[in-house]
Order: sequence, then structure tokens, then C-alpha cells
Amino acid sequence: MLERKVSMSRFLRKDERELVKLLNEKRGMNHRLTPYDFKNPQDVLDALEKATSEYLDMMGIDRSLSDIGLLFEDSVRQHYPEKWLRLGLSGYDGSEPLSTAKRYLDQTEEAFRSLVERAEIKCANLWRPILTGQIKQVHKPLFGKLISYPPAIVEQTLFENLFDIGMEMTDNPPRKGFVIYAFSRQLIDYLEARLARKRGGCKGEL
Repeated sequence: MLERKVSMSRFLRKDERELVKLLNEKRGMNHRLTPYDFKNPQDVLDALEKATSEYLDMMGIDRSLSDIGLLFEDSVRQHYPEKWLRLGLSGYDGSEPLSTAKRYLDQTEEAFRSLVERAEIKCANLWRPILTGQIKQVHKPLFGKLISYPPAIVEQTLFENLFDIGMEMTDNPPRKGFVIYAFSRQLIDYLEARLARKRGGCKGEL
């Protein structure tokens, strides 16, 4: 089960609000300054959009960093084979620029894996009550109908397939403004497939 220690309930402190307000004024931006009202359907959609986009952004950056790490390793192996072997055998050497670069790359990748995990938990925490039918205000705009999936099915899907959806959507990013709709369709596909397997291959009616 995904941990639930990260949520959208924490919002900006007073000093943070002042900084964001200044940023909005100086740069003509429109960052939110007030907490989300989860009784307001538009606020729920806004929170979903923010959390889902953050998750996809963090995943995209993490994948790019991983690609850079592989490119760097290939380059070192090709141009400095003796140093590549030494790095693999003895780890970092602070006096060697290649070693310093590898250390910083590894540390950055590790940091972004933590950011991806945090964003994934936040994303799951928001989708969970929607998919289980606890929050129905946004069902019509998202799904075209009211839905309610068994909590165990939702939990298993979020735990096993959220990362897969993120990978698919970073490969094929949706148009701006359609992130949560594309994400919701992917979630429903995984939920329906899991439900069909549970029912012996017959989807039936929810």
C-alpha cells in the first residue's frame, strides 16, 4: 500500500504566500494563494491537475537524468576505460573530475527518485477517494458518469500501475489542459482490466 504521509492539505505559510504573491505581481503569473476546498468540484479538479502534472514532471526529469547517467557512463567507458574500471571497482575518488561528475550525477538521480516517490504518493492520495466513489463531485467531467471501484482493486492498481501510467504518459504527453482526463482514462483501463480478471474475464456492470 502506498504511504499516505504526503497530501495536499499542507499549503503555503504566510511568508511563502507573500513570496508567491510577489512572484505573481512581478511576473504576471497566477499561482494559487489559498488552500483547496475539496467540497468545490473545480478545486478538486485543480488539485488533481497540479498533483498529476507534478508526478509526470518529476518522472520525466528522473528519466532524463537516468539517460544522462547512461550516456556519461558510456562516454567514460569509451574514452577513459582505465578510469571507468577504477570507478566500478573502488567507487568515487574526490581528486578525479570524472569521479566527481559521477558522484554528483548519482546524488541527483537519488534525490529525484525521492521527489518522484513523494509526488506519486500525493497523486495516489488524490485519485484514491475519487476512484472509490468517496468524492463524486468530479465524476461527470472526468468519467461521464458516476463510478465506484472496490477499495482493494483501487489500492492494487495505484500501487502496481501508477508508475506504468506515468511512463506511458511521459512517452506520449497529452495536450496541455488534458492531463487529468488522459490520466483518468488510463486508470480506468487498468481498473477495468483488473476487475475483469477478478470476475473471470467478464466485465459486467459496476
